Order: sequence, then structure tokens, then C-alpha cells
Amino acid sequence: MKVLLIAGTHGVEPQSSLFLQSLLSLIESKYAKTFSAKELCSLSLSLLLGFDLDPCEKAALSVQNLDFDLTCLHEAKLIAVPLLNPYGKKHFVRHNARGVDLNRNLPTKNWEAARLKIDGVANPYYPGEFPASELETQLLTRLIELSRCDLVISFHTNHFIRHPNPPQVNYDSVSGKYKAFAMKLAADTQLEFTEDIGYPTPGSLGSYAKDKMIDCITIEFDDNDSPEQLAEKYLVSFAENISALFSPSHA
Repeated sequence: MKVLLIAGTHGVEPQSSLFLQSLLSLIESKYAKTFSAKELCSLSLSLLLGFDLDPCEKAALSVQNLDFDLTCLHEAKLIAVPLLNPYGKKHFVRHNARGVDLNRNLPTKNWEAARLKIDGVANPYYPGEFPASELETQLLTRLIELSRCDLVISFHTNHFIRHPNPPQVNYDSVSGKYKAFAMKLAADTQLEFTEDIGYPTPGSLGSYAKDKMIDCITIEFDDNDSPEQLAEKYLVSFAENISALFSPSHA
């Protein structure tokens, strides 16, 4: 079994990245018997996306010529990308450097084109010129394909532009295989369990996972909580529940 953990999709939700980093540290220290060093794999997209390259070198980057070492995936059980959108976090914006909402850029069946600006104002949900137009998205889809993960857990806060929604555990699935796990996670954390986030999300990670027959859980923490508050409320519950997925009794 393989589980992929994603955070930092939107730069205005930095708590998600900090939470995932803390979660990995807790799992490494408390659940060493569950996971060996080789079974935990954390990938830095800041390095992979060439943040230290000059503009000419960076323009030449592609998924094909990136030094994207995925040898760790062969033995990994728990794979993490704590910061999918380094540019967004650095500049505290929702989008990446090209103004694209990475959670609308996945190559899904329901992807929809939209304008970069609406009435002269930047569209916060701009999905890019075409599906998977962004390097971050290309790296993520490649990672999902090569890891052959069974479950994706994506961490967000409920920072909203047009569509307010409560803190929740949102479950996307065709098979329903991990529904009981998602419901238990919601119960243990006292977050609302949902199977519909309440508004359309074309090109989202949840939609992409369903297209690929992979279960996806989207965590929406309260955006008003600090990283320290989120850690105090949820860190132990998440570590225990995720580690339990790999116990013989769960299998």
C-alpha cells in the first residue's frame, strides 16, 4: 500500500505545509516500527523546480530533463510533497508564478477553460491555458503515476475567494474503499465529513484522483487557526490514523 500526502497547493494556506512537515516528523519519531527510513519519502519541489537557477536555465526545465529522482518510490509506503507551490507560499498568493490555480490545472475529464482576467481582475481560479500546462502539475501527475499510490490525502485550509466552506474531511472516490477510514478520521478530529465540497472544482486533485480510480481525501482546516493550534488539535490523530492504515489488522 502507498499513501501520497500533498500540501501547500495554495500559497495563501501556508499552515497546510507546516502541518504536513510536523506530521512527517511525528510519524518518523513515534512510529519508527511502522515505517523504516526507506519507507518514508519526502520530495522538495523547491529544488525540483529550479528556484536557484538563472532565468535561461529555468526556462529550459521540463519534466523530461528534470533530475527528478524517484528511486525512493520503489520501497516507500508514505510519500509526501509538503510544498506543491513554492512560488505561492513565498509571495502569499493562491496561484503559481504564471497566475494558475494548481488545483484547477489537473488533466481531468471535467477540466474547464477560463479567462486569466475577468472584468480586468485576475481570476483566482484560472486553470491555465490547457490541462497540466504547469510544471508543478506535471510533476505531481508523474509522481502519482509512478508511485501507484492507493490513497491521496491533500491538506488545505478553508481560505476562500468565492465559496466559503467549513473545516472538513472531504472524500472523493469511485470505489469507496477508504470511506470508513475517512469517516473515522473526521470523527477523531471532530471535522465534518463530506462527500461533496459544495461547489464545482473542475481540474482539481480530487477530480483527477477519481478519474484514475484513486481515493482522495481533502482536508480543509480552519484558516483562522495558527500552525501551532492545528498541531495541538490534530497532529496526534492524523499520525495515529495514517500509521494504522499500514497495520496488519487494517490490511
